[in-house]
Amino acid sequence: MTYTYIINVVAPIHNASDKLISYNRYPIVCISKKPLDKVFTNRQVQSSIDSTLALVGTELFDRATIHIRVVDNKAHITDFEEPVNKIISLWR
Repeated sequence: MTYTYIINVVAPIHNASDKLISYNRYPIVCISKKPLDKVFTNRQVQSSIDSTLALVGTELFDRATIHIRVVDNKAHITDFEEPVNKIISLWR
């Protein structure tokens, strides 16, 4: 099955804010037959997330999440979020 992954880095504007924004200039879009954990280890996806995380800043990592929308080839949509720290631990 082919999946379309739409990935956004979401975090507060600053430490005292409860409002969340997407730090991506454009969503990261990946079309693949691989599962999500393999997509996150792809060098291009990793590089895009890394450059976006540089905008977030390390002081907000504990409050930042990766929002993922998965669309399968039958147009079923699933949304979920993963903590940034979990994604970074996949890379190590």
